[in-house]
Amino acid sequence: MSNIPRIMRTFGWLIFALMWIPFVFIFFTMPNGSYTGQELMALGWKTLLPLALTIGMSIVSMSLIMGSSIVGWLMGRLVLARGETGTARILNIQPTGMRVNSYYYGMRFTLEVQSFGETFKADTERLVPMHDMTKYQPGMTVNVKYDPLTKLVAMTD
Repeated sequence: MSNIPRIMRTFGWLIFALMWIPFVFIFFTMPNGSYTGQELMALGWKTLLPLALTIGMSIVSMSLIMGSSIVGWLMGRLVLARGETGTARILNIQPTGMRVNSYYYGMRFTLEVQSFGETFKADTERLVPMHDMTKYQPGMTVNVKYDPLTKLVAMTD
């Protein structure tokens, strides 16, 4: 369940890459010249189908890419509101490629969560300010909240 935003982002980028196939076909099927709306509708399905596919695929890909951030944020807020408190050891850190204003960097943390004798591995993502990068290193301990049923984790530090 914690992989939903990552899967959404992956499918969004895949659809974005495949969107260029019908985009190229627009240029192969469009006759030379400029057209009004009525003339464009008269061109037929060989021109309109690639155009419609390009527009539709771009809307779907951007919705998935931007929606993945919203879904991840909502899942994190839910865990912070209803989760149980615990500690976690950072096992691995990877950049997600997301940046906000060249100051906050998206990082994916692999954590070993420990609470009430239970230990499990979980992944979580977080925007980290550039000046706080040294606070998060493999082997360090951070405070977390987690959902024991779904194993979703959110860092509280």
